[in-house]
Formats: sequence, structure tokens, C-alpha cells
Amino acid sequence: MVDNFDDIINWDDVDHIFHNVLDNPHDDDQFTLHDSSPQTFQQIEQLLMNDDDVGLVSFEDADPQFAADFLSDVLVDSPLHSDHSHSPAEQAIGFTDSKVSSGSDADQDKHKSPSDGDDELNNHDPVDKKRKRQLRNRDAAVRSRERKKLYVRDLELKSRYFESECKRLGFVLQCCLAENQALRFSLQNSSANGVSMTKQESAVLLLESLLLGSLLWFLGITCLLILPSQTWCQASTMDADYGIPRELSDLQKLRSHYHPELPPCLQGTTVRVELRDATTAADPSGEHTIKRFFPHTYGQPLAHFLRATAKVPDAQIITEHPAIRVGVLFCGRQSPGGHNVIWGLHDALKVHNPKNILLGFLGGSEGLFAQKTLEITDDVLATYKNQGGYDMLGRTKDQIRTTEQVNAAMAACEALKLDGLVIIGGVTSNTDAAHLAEKIAETKCLTKVVGVPVTLNGDLKNQFVEANVGFDTICKVNSQLISNVCTDALSAEKYYYFIRLMGRKASHVALECTLQSHPNMVILGEEVAASKLTIFDIIQQICDAVQARAEHDKNHGVILLPEGLIESIPEVYALLQEIHGLLRQGVSADKISSQLSPWASALFEFLPHFIKKQLLLHPESDDSAQLSQIETEKLIAHLVETEMNKRLKEGTYKGKKFNAICHFFGYQARGSLPSKFDCDYAYVLGHVCYHILAAGLNGYMATITNLKNPANKWHCGAAPISAMMTVKRYGRGPGKASIGVPALHPATVDLRGKSYELLSQNATKFLLDDVYRNPGPLQFDGPGADAKAVSLCVEDQDYIGRIKKLQEYLDKVRTIVKPGCSQDVLKAALSAMASVTDILSVISSPSSVSTPF
Repeated sequence: MVDNFDDIINWDDVDHIFHNVLDNPHDDDQFTLHDSSPQTFQQIEQLLMNDDDVGLVSFEDADPQFAADFLSDVLVDSPLHSDHSHSPAEQAIGFTDSKVSSGSDADQDKHKSPSDGDDELNNHDPVDKKRKRQLRNRDAAVRSRERKKLYVRDLELKSRYFESECKRLGFVLQCCLAENQALRFSLQNSSANGVSMTKQESAVLLLESLLLGSLLWFLGITCLLILPSQTWCQASTMDADYGIPRELSDLQKLRSHYHPELPPCLQGTTVRVELRDATTAADPSGEHTIKRFFPHTYGQPLAHFLRATAKVPDAQIITEHPAIRVGVLFCGRQSPGGHNVIWGLHDALKVHNPKNILLGFLGGSEGLFAQKTLEITDDVLATYKNQGGYDMLGRTKDQIRTTEQVNAAMAACEALKLDGLVIIGGVTSNTDAAHLAEKIAETKCLTKVVGVPVTLNGDLKNQFVEANVGFDTICKVNSQLISNVCTDALSAEKYYYFIRLMGRKASHVALECTLQSHPNMVILGEEVAASKLTIFDIIQQICDAVQARAEHDKNHGVILLPEGLIESIPEVYALLQEIHGLLRQGVSADKISSQLSPWASALFEFLPHFIKKQLLLHPESDDSAQLSQIETEKLIAHLVETEMNKRLKEGTYKGKKFNAICHFFGYQARGSLPSKFDCDYAYVLGHVCYHILAAGLNGYMATITNLKNPANKWHCGAAPISAMMTVKRYGRGPGKASIGVPALHPATVDLRGKSYELLSQNATKFLLDDVYRNPGPLQFDGPGADAKAVSLCVEDQDYIGRIKKLQEYLDKVRTIVKPGCSQDVLKAALSAMASVTDILSVISSPSSVSTPF
């Protein structure tokens, strides 16, 4: 313990150090201390310890003009709201009124000569008046830009001044803190001229408070002046990023000039719509529930748009098209072709009435709630036609689900006076569109809601929707990448490639890519779920395939896996449910393994470490796992390699050492240039959206059938979204079942469909024979340009065409069987109709209807 600080501190040196520091803090600061300020450590000590006010600066004696000038410089209003006087700082850098023409029109009129006034009185030429008005507007715009420039320069000047002042005050504060510390040492060692220790500490604390308070006050003034302008600039920059012209390559420029073809039913300015019989749910067991949730929009008729030559007596013909306002937004994950939907909608609006307005919501549903819009014009669309991505408008969380969100969407529609709202998205987005349409119909809002099937997963498929915008492009781009890998495997002859593809609950992308590129093997999630295969069954199946190929002297191959395969494996799915339940309860990830059930804990410990970390990720908003983050292909490859090494040691496998390479083709394709089919399909769907709004339909989805044929044979129409819904059943305990909320559920691969049948027929040939097929890159012209998805071409899905054919048969029956016909004709008709009715009753009963759940 030091008894006397004077023994270790040379106070003369301290006085000399502070004397030099306070006289010249640093070379750049333009300030000096007042002459009356103390120059030595003893004087500072005497000043602080003195009880009376001798030596303190009196605020009454301070120069009031200096304070007024300082505050006028710091708190000066922006040039947009103040007069045209300038601060001394502005004059110092040359801001003078001579550089800005800020005089009012009235002041300029005072300096006009009498001859100018006579000319204006005598000149009644409209062209001359228009020219003068344009000149005045141009002059006003120039003055406005100059004022804005002056305002920005003023903010920059203040910012530089505040930065230098903050540096200066920070340095002064450091000096004062050092001086304060020295004073504390001195006060602890001496009586400070007889002053009590309490007064000494109070004086030191007062000095600290004054210094810190002054610095905080100065920083507060700085934030008030600078931060609002910076926030405004950042917000403007964020909004300005949407809809800006793109920098296009030569190929993109060529694609932007391509104009899709319209089917005959959409050509011209007359809308012809036929409203047919009322629709019903595909699953009769859920009809009551759907009707209860959608009392205003369930059971609406199917709409079919007709060509000019069609002769349908009950068709509604719309020739007058008053000006309307329509909003459009992107929902869900980006999919190639989305921009063409907006392009088609814009063209249809302008063709039928040039006064129509199309507003795009910036940032998806969040932009809808905040009413942030961008008017879609030809100039905005110029560099986005036939281009990929969603960057023209952007997207966010994309949910219109809660009561607050639905009310915010309705408020935006009413505030912007929208006659229609077009929602572009997949399964979840169109479900939200149906609920919003029902709420709008309930409140008798004038806005009509229309959905568009756009999703790269291809899982929004039903009796009305044959294909989704973006699916064709995704499959073609991925098929080319897979084919390149197949060629590499065939060249090296020593690697097995495990490729994971997008497709959450459905394996449509994996199935289509297999049919296009012919890899050796594909594991579909629907196969695993239907056969209840465990992860060990899958590993054994792949290992048997590898061993079979090795017997044919083939030690290479390509295996495709869908993204959602991990959730299709029963035991892994159950494990995920336990983990997600514990995460929802707030259990930390590092403690979950100790709280799992015995069987789940055993499976969890069996899995590799990298998969454990990925399974512990928080679930997404729909309670599903973060499938894009779970490296299923690496898990399968790791387990297959372990099993093959085991067989190699046991002697049951005679081939070469197993080597695996893994890939995930997830995001490489969804930003691609859309294929020719997706460009045409999306553009026509945009036109269909306008026809739906012109017919006054609410809660409908734009549909096109007969897509495997050329565009001039497409059947355009609209179907109620509620007619596409099913009710998912969740088991909650033995013998109990609860009915959930009606929704559009992802359509899985039909294991009895023609696409899967085609795969099954060729599975053995794909496995043992290297019949790899390379479709090449996307073709926009030539023999491959009009190629369509294999799964679309092999299926017979013209649902609307079949409905129309049935109605034709019924009309013929009515024509033949009518009063006056023979007894034989009547008996035959009754017998046939009775048989048909009995068969249809059995097929459509709830017990015989197959649903995905």
C-alpha cells in the first residue's frame, strides 16, 4: 500500500504534460482555451476545491450574439422551408444566391418590360401558350432540383462539422478524464486546502457530469438533424431498387423482343364467357366443411372463355370495359415466368381500355399491407419481359393468413380503390387468396381476388390445373445439369453421384428430370411413404443396385433424390416431430437429445454428426423441416459407403471401392430465363386474369387446359379456388380424428398415373444400361424449343374439355329422348341412365374417393 503518492508522482511533470495538452490538443482542431483558464495543475486544483464562485464563468457575462450564431448554424432549417439567407459556413464554401434561381414567379414578373406584357395580352395562340407553360414548368423543375442539391450540400456540411466536433470533444473528454484521475490520486493523498473529502468528490463528480452531459446533448442534436434524412434516403433507395431497368445481355435482349401467341378465345376486345354448372369438391366427405368455411365463394360455376366463332346461346358477351384499377403481387418462392404474368395482365388491361391502371405491390404481401406500389408501365416492363426472377417487384414472407393480415390487405384494396387483386403464387398463396376472397365477399368489398398457379415444385395440380408456371423451366435446366453429370460419370467410371433436387412434399421435379435425362436410379418420396420403407431399406436397395452394376463391370452411376425424401421416411419423420415439439416448448438444441424418447434417441445417436445439427434447426412456418438445409444426399451416400465397405470386407461385393460425390441442385435453376413454354403459358394466364375480372368473378384461379397441344388449341377458363380444396385429417389419439381447415394441399406423384407407369417400365433399363440422355440447354428456337414436359404429354388431363364433351352427350340425349319418342328409345335411355347413375354413385361415395391424405 502506498502511503504517499508524492513519492511516486512528480507533480511538476504532470503540470507540464497537461499544460502542453490543453494548449494544443491536436494540430487539426481550430480552438484554443480562454486566456483566463488555469494553466497549471495547482491552479486547476485550487479552482475545483474553492467553495465560492471565484474564477467561474458567468453565463450573464457570456456574449449572447455568439450563442445565437452557433444555434443558428446548428439548428438551421432546410432550404426547402427557410428563406434564402446563408450561414457563414455556407458562404465560406461558396453557397450564394447567384448559383440558385430561387425567386418566385411573382418577383420575376416585376422585372418584365411593358412590351412583354403587351405581347402576352395580344398573343392568343394556343401553341405559344403551351410553349410558355412548358418553359415555366421546366424552369420550376430546374429550381426545384437546385434547391434539393442545396439542401443535400447543407446536410453534408453539417455532417462534416459534427464529425470534427465529435472528434474534438472526444479528445477533450479523454484529457479531462486523465486530469480527473490525477485529481483523484491527489485528493486521496492530501487534504486539498482543508476542504472535506465529501466536497472534493462532489466537485469531481460535478465536473464529470457537466462534461458527459454536454457531449450527450451535442450528439443528440446531431442525431436529430442527420438521422431522419439518412433514414429517408435509405428508404428511398430500397424502394428505388424495384422496377429499375436491367442490364441485359444480347440473348436477354433477343428474348425481350419475343411476343407470345394468344389463343383465339382471348383475341380481340370482346370478352365471351360461358358460366356452366356449379362446382363441387373433389372429396365429398369434405364438402360440408368447405361450404362452412366458404359460404359466399363455394359452389360457384366453372367459367370458360369462348372464341368469336363459338355459338353458345347462354354465353355472356362483354363489350364495354370501363376503366379499372388492378393490383398484383408476387407470393411464394420465385419461379421462372412470373414476370410474364404481369406482362400479359398489363397488355390485356391496356388493350381493352388504355385508361386502366396496373399497380404492382413492392415486396410481396408486406408491400400490400404497407400499400407500397409501383405503377406498371411499358417502360417498367421493357427489361423484364421473358426474364426470370421476381426482382421487378420482389417478395417477402408472403402470408395473408392472420386476421390482422387479412384486414390490412382489405384496407389496402379500399384505400387504393382496387377493382381487382391478382395473387401470383403456389399452394399456400392461393389458399390465402381464397380466404381473402371470402372475407371480401362477406364485407361486400368491390375488389375481386384472382389467383395464378406459379410454383416451381409443380405440386399445384388438380382436375382444373394441369401445370404450373416455372415447372417446365426448372426441369429442363436441372435435366441438362444431370445429363452433364451422367456424361462425367460415364467418362471417369469410378464415381457415384448423389443429386438432391427441389420438391418438398412432392417429387414431381425428380420424376420429370428422370424421364428427361435417364439417370440410373431415382428414389421418390411417394414410393417410400406408400411402401413404408425405413432408412435401412433404402440403403439396402441402393447397395443392391450398386452391386448389380458392379457385376456388369460398371462402378459408376447417378442417383436422384427429392428434397422431401427425409420427411417421407417414417422413423425420421417421427424423430423430426419429437424434435420440433421440444423446440416449440423452448428446449435448447444442445439439450434435446437427452429428452428424446428411447427409440428416437437411439436413432438420433446413430445418425452422423452433421445431420444431427441440421435436424435440430427450427421448423418453418408450416411446421415442416428446413429441407433445403438438410443434406439428405450426404446422409444416404455416407450410409451406402459404410454398407459397401462392409460388404467388401465380407467378400460379398467384388467391385471397386465405392466413391460418392454429392450435389444439391436447388437454386441454380429458379432464376433461369424461362423456357418458351413458360413464357407463353404465363403471358396467356395474365390475359385470363383480366377476363376473370371483366366477368366480375371473385375467388377464382386462372386455368388453361389442353396444354400439351399448340397454343391456338388451349382451353382458357377459370375455376373457383374453393372447388380445388380438400380437408386434411390429423389423427390425435386412438379412434379420434379432427377435421382441419380446408386448403389447397400439395399434389403428390400419382403412383397409378401414366408418368410413374412410364418410369416403372424403364427402371431396369435405366439401372443396368447407361442410356443417359442429354436434352441440352434451354432452346428458344429450333427443334427443342417447343418440347414440353414428359409428364404433361403422357397424361390425359383435359378436364374442361371432357366436361364439355359430357355436356354435348347430355344435349344429344335431350334431343333424342323427348315427348313423342318411341317406347323402345325411352326404355333404352332409362336403362342406360339407371346403370350410369348407380356406377357414378358408388365411385363418388366418400369411402371410395382417394385423397392424398
